[in-house]
Amino acid sequence: MGVAFKPLDTAAFIQLRDEALRYFGGTPEECVYDQTKLVVLSEQYRELTVNQRFHEFATTAGLRLYACEGYDPESKGKVEADVKYVKQDCLYGEEFVSQQELRQHVQQWLETVANARVHGTTGRVPREHFEQEERQYLRP
Repeated sequence: MGVAFKPLDTAAFIQLRDEALRYFGGTPEECVYDQTKLVVLSEQYRELTVNQRFHEFATTAGLRLYACEGYDPESKGKVEADVKYVKQDCLYGEEFVSQQELRQHVQQWLETVANARVHGTTGRVPREHFEQEERQYLRP
């Protein structure tokens, strides 16, 4: 389970992306990222200079990268809402004696809460939606 315990560098970011792809059981055709320097170093008129190490990882994994436009919250989606949900529902008020205990807690929360509850906006259970409509688009 991908949890970072210190600020991310490129190697840690790549490791977390790899863990996520393994968790979902495959790779999508395209991954959408915001303008984090771990992916996009600069943008000028939609010409991107990408982080070479991350680009090498994406190429090896067969991922096409798409970067949201800088300073355009509409193209970014609702990523912050997901972060807020995890912080408030999974982690708020919790204390852990080890990194392993935290990882186990997050894994259990994903399986029994986040992926098992009916989603407030879609009205669907995320795990069921993924299995029925999304998994088919992942490549091994």
